[in-house]
Amino acid sequence: MSEELIEEGIVLRKDDKIAEVALMAGDGCEECSAKLFCSSKPDNSKVLRAVDPFGVQPGDKVTVSLQGSSLLGLSVMLYGVPLFLLVATIITIYYSFIDVNLIEAKAFFGGLVITGIYFLFVYFGIKKIKSEKFLPKITFVRKII
Repeated sequence: MSEELIEEGIVLRKDDKIAEVALMAGDGCEECSAKLFCSSKPDNSKVLRAVDPFGVQPGDKVTVSLQGSSLLGLSVMLYGVPLFLLVATIITIYYSFIDVNLIEAKAFFGGLVITGIYFLFVYFGIKKIKSEKFLPKITFVRKII
């Protein structure tokens, strides 16, 4: 069994298959591991984007579900891979060019450059990837009449 986070909210906007949902913030928001998916508004409300398989309309009350595997996949992509790239690049440069002046600094900055390039690929490439696979999904709709 995989972990699943479930929240309730109200649909603010709808774009094609993606809905913007205002969450009913609870006491657990500060400790929540899914902060990667929420954005805060100036009034301290939490908003997230979710895949809409039902055709919701603004004002509908919905239940949003996020699979733990999506959270893990996004966390690895944003934290694990860059950390690996940084360390691997530093070690590779350090042991490849031992007799170079300031090799530690050059290895560190080389690692930062490679990690920066990775983040550029993620930033520009995430739109081309089916980013819907990482997004929460609307699982239940209560239509407001």
